[in-house]
Amino acid sequence: MPRPPRSISAGAGNFAVLGSSTVTSAGATAITGDVGVSPGTAITGFSPAIVTGTVHAGDAVAAQAHSDLGTAYGIAAGQACGTSLTGQDLGGLTLTPGV
Repeated sequence: MPRPPRSISAGAGNFAVLGSSTVTSAGATAITGDVGVSPGTAITGFSPAIVTGTVHAGDAVAAQAHSDLGTAYGIAAGQACGTSLTGQDLGGLTLTPGV
């Protein structure tokens, strides 16, 4: 009997951008949410970018978000999937929780 889908809650939820070694903006960018990098510390090219959130460069918040995201990915990757939506137009669909 298949297990029911497991809920995934990642502490990375406030991050719009989360990198591992470097986060780079290519110019005029507008980001709504936090920007972080961990274990690296390099965040470059963000002038004249606009960040509506907090920038976390190698701090404890970014490290925890990075760890949480890895955990959430591992949980999601381990879930069974009984439905394939490959090749379908997903526009206008409401997808229920699950993998």
